[in-house]
Amino acid sequence: MAGGISRIQGLLGRLMENIAQLQTSFHESVEKQAEMSVTKERRELRKKFKAEQEEMLKSSKRERSNTEELFTDITRYARQCLEEVKREKDENLKALTREEKLKNSKELQEIITKTRNDTIAKLSSCSESQLKEISENPDLVLTWAPRCASCGKESEWLCFCEACKVTRYCDENCQAADWERHQNTCVGLN
Repeated sequence: MAGGISRIQGLLGRLMENIAQLQTSFHESVEKQAEMSVTKERRELRKKFKAEQEEMLKSSKRERSNTEELFTDITRYARQCLEEVKREKDENLKALTREEKLKNSKELQEIITKTRNDTIAKLSSCSESQLKEISENPDLVLTWAPRCASCGKESEWLCFCEACKVTRYCDENCQAADWERHQNTCVGLN
């Protein structure tokens, strides 16, 4: 019996060793399983994270593309507005220029008409010698004051012939003295 007890004790000792090894192996196996499980979860989370990241990147690209299109549209619209403003400004400037030219043309025509009338009035009150002098030097008309058709005196304050309203005289005496020569012209003017 003593041999059976020691044999049982030896078996118990080996059993204890085997149990200790099994426990260690079990703990290692559980840790590996836990690690694998965590790794699996990590992989799943990484896949999910990567998918979300790719989706966000695509979304960001779409937003960027939309923003660029918006900037392009704004730039195009701003250019159109600037061109329209420039066109309106040019049209207004052309209209103002036309109005100014028309106004200047009317003023010039008035000046020409007044100058022509003044020149005709000056020339009609001239004697033949004065007309000859003027034809030789036309610039005299611009600086020259009217002269009496009878005596030739220069003055701004000469009287017109009552009949033709063109020929000028100093007074009634000069008009009476020139009547014989003037009456043919005066009748022709009437």
